[in-house]
Amino acid sequence: AEPYRVWLGPWSAAARPGGVGSGHEAAAGVRLRATDGPVAVDVTVRAVKPPALHGQEGWSRKGPEPGNASYYYSFTRLAATGVVTTAAGVWPVDGGVWMDHEWSTSALADGRQGWDWLSLQLDDGRDIMAFQIRDAAGAAAPESSGSLVDDTGSVRSFGASDFDLVPTGSWRSPRTGARYPSGWRLQLPGEDIDLRLKPLTADQELATGFRYWEGAVTVDGTSGGRMIKGRGYVELTGYAAAPAP
Repeated sequence: AEPYRVWLGPWSAAARPGGVGSGHEAAAGVRLRATDGPVAVDVTVRAVKPPALHGQEGWSRKGPEPGNASYYYSFTRLAATGVVTTAAGVWPVDGGVWMDHEWSTSALADGRQGWDWLSLQLDDGRDIMAFQIRDAAGAAAPESSGSLVDDTGSVRSFGASDFDLVPTGSWRSPRTGARYPSGWRLQLPGEDIDLRLKPLTADQELATGFRYWEGAVTVDGTSGGRMIKGRGYVELTGYAAAPAP
């Protein structure tokens, strides 16, 4: 849309005036504003890389049946500047942002119980998206896949047989009783990448109408035999029972 603007009450994402293009590719950037009591964000993001299309040119399979898929792209690197307000004060901030957009008309296939999804920004300029859909026994389903985005924005897709995502620990929620993986080892043998992911804090569970774990992680490991670090985000679904009606 021209001009690009999405809002929900006082929360909004809108292209800044004076830029060329629309949406997150607008040259002047997109301003994100939201408030909740004493907490507020007012941050402008600008695309560092072009959008990454996951799967087959943006078509990402999620199950064996026809149509059991989504359309999915990410801006894996957005530069951010602005301010964050808390009860303790107003803080100038700058950093990097990952923006995901995925949409679908289907749910998980029968026999699939949830997924482990991650997005990683490595300090060599590369980014990784990977998801592991779990079957009823907890094993990785064949439609699990991911993308490796290089420092120029070029995307290489990989399938379920090309990576291993193994939990290295667990954490039990004191609110819901759900037990989640906590810490992971991610290996992409074809890329000679071996990473360890560690939650910034164990308790990042969202106990809302849909209960799941979603939070920030640190990354360290090796790539091509060299040490590498990064930061990321992990989402875990299907580990907690639905709340009682």
